[in-house]
Amino acid sequence: MFVSLGGLASPMLAAATAMILLSFGCSSHSPPGSPNTSNHTIQDLAPPGSRAGSSSRRASIRPMSATVGTDAGKDVTALKGIRDDEVVGDVIELRAPRVHGLSGLTRDDRGNLWTISERTHDLVEVAADGQTRVLPIANIPEVAELESLAFIGRSPGGDILMAIGTEGQCIDNSHRVLFAEIRGERAFVVNEIALSLDVWNAQCDDGLGIEGLCRAGDALVGVVERPESGDNGERYALVGVMDVGDVGVGLVRGPLQYFRLHLASDTGKISGLHCELSAHGIDVVAIERHFEVSQLVRFSLPRSEKAPSEDIGEVNASAVFDLGPYTDNRRRNFEGITIDPQGNVSIVVDNHWKTITGPNELVHLRQVLKPAR
Repeated sequence: MFVSLGGLASPMLAAATAMILLSFGCSSHSPPGSPNTSNHTIQDLAPPGSRAGSSSRRASIRPMSATVGTDAGKDVTALKGIRDDEVVGDVIELRAPRVHGLSGLTRDDRGNLWTISERTHDLVEVAADGQTRVLPIANIPEVAELESLAFIGRSPGGDILMAIGTEGQCIDNSHRVLFAEIRGERAFVVNEIALSLDVWNAQCDDGLGIEGLCRAGDALVGVVERPESGDNGERYALVGVMDVGDVGVGLVRGPLQYFRLHLASDTGKISGLHCELSAHGIDVVAIERHFEVSQLVRFSLPRSEKAPSEDIGEVNASAVFDLGPYTDNRRRNFEGITIDPQGNVSIVVDNHWKTITGPNELVHLRQVLKPAR
């Protein structure tokens, strides 16, 4: 858990029942694997040798880089801090034929990273040595763009089950979460959940869908990219918590919880989530970005054992780390995040905005979080 991510004063509110489960196949899975329970604590999130402000922890660095090595699967570039000898992270260029526009990042139970291509409908596995494997996904609606990704678990035969957040197909005022099973060198959509926006009295936007997904235990957290506005001009994102304890065998169980996430900036949108269980619920680190804004934020979601209702919880995002110095003058659009047990942050870059803006990249930042003692 993120030991110091708590402290929100919002009451715990039970949530809603507006979920629809559609089964596409007859695959059988065991319940997902063990919960994500790595122990981290937020520290002053500035790179070594830099100073951070009290609110957004702005990092005072010169984002210098130098190529430090290559192999068959990647080009590695060092990110340097305010001293030439100070390396604060790495940029890995992924060699994935035909793939572009990566969005969403997750880590499986064996430590491999996975990302997804928005438009080519491919999963990309990134092994610890940087080698990549591209797997096409069958049964994806042609109009759908694939925006987010979360590892759910494995079948009895060892096949991986992934949750995929989508946009581009608003039906009945709902966005879709797809569930895909990886079999050999292909993935197949086997289940689907429709997340209705009616509970929030919000309107579905084809171009701003489920931009972030993460799993903690039996909970799957999803966030809608399009911000909503309150009566006093406040901006918030829509967050839903689904119970996926039995999703592998075709079931989604309640309770379901809905939240309004009050954003930390005037223009940013949520584009990626990493979450872990804690004593008080689910701790989340997210990317909030929009051109001039690129930062990590944190928030906490209380869990409820009450019967589902249409109550909506209110939570606040607080800025904890400025990603701006790592965007290469805003070229890099950060779209997915995962954090390893040592507190190292990995972020995937979406290189397709109107045109191809650069290579497929992963940015690794060292010890943004530190293990709890």
